[in-house]
Amino acid sequence: MPEYIQIKQAVRDHILSEIKRTGIGPQRILKGHKEARKLGLTSGIIYRITGQNGKADTAREDHIRLALELWQDTPDKKIKEAKPKSSEFRKTEPIAIYKPPSYGYEPITIEFLDMLKREELRTGVKAEDLVKEAGVDVKPHVVKAWKSGRTKSADPEIIKGIIGAFKNIVA
Repeated sequence: MPEYIQIKQAVRDHILSEIKRTGIGPQRILKGHKEARKLGLTSGIIYRITGQNGKADTAREDHIRLALELWQDTPDKKIKEAKPKSSEFRKTEPIAIYKPPSYGYEPITIEFLDMLKREELRTGVKAEDLVKEAGVDVKPHVVKAWKSGRTKSADPEIIKGIIGAFKNIVA
């Protein structure tokens, strides 16, 4: 029968300092560890030894010995530089009006938006309704996104298609 011994505060502190030093918790360190599996050492037992999940007063001697050895050969965790918060970034960098368009898309210009507004007033037809009726290969919500400024670029063929559809309407 395994021998149980009193868990000292120094043991708890050592295991917790190793977890903090390496950045690896009990579940991760035990993954695939054959000796721990053979002895029946689980992450729950380590949590109880360290006092993180309840607090055990005693534990098996072989569990304590193995828990103290588990993190010995593990290197220190790498400390990554913290990224600046978005609010800090905005204070130091100017806000771009347009991201550069990709995949051959062109930016939605103010001139194009003004032309859409003029054509809507001239014809009495909203651009969202026109794309449905004229069969332009764009969804109405995308046109709304252009007008609201949420979408800042579009396929040039679609832009030409909308302009052509408005020109075909006689008011």
